Amino acid sequence: MNEITRNTIVSRCDDIIVGKVDEDVMMASIETGKYYQLNPTGSQLWDLLEQPKSVDQLCQLLARDFKVAPDACLRDVIHFLKEMTSRNVLAVRNEHSTSCHERKYNGKRV
Repeated sequence: MNEITRNTIVSRCDDIIVGKVDEDVMMASIETGKYYQLNPTGSQLWDLLEQPKSVDQLCQLLARDFKVAPDACLRDVIHFLKEMTSRNVLAVRNEHSTSCHERKYNGKRV
């Protein structure tokens, strides 16, 4: 997995089907067939990622809306992003690497 820092760019993966139930986001991965449910905070992060953003941008927006300390916000956001990238729901892009948007050949990542 790619290291996630303040400068990491985060985006949604393309093969995720999404719907809302009340304030929660429900997702299904076309690739894996797995389903996920996000709580209201995770749902807000998903909504903020309509366009790719840096981790720092996400934390600034969340800190404004949730009145959370910057260090706590960064820690929690990075934890969430690691969880979602490990499930191929979100992609992270650092200087030389990208997750979830890797090329595939005959269904295998290359």
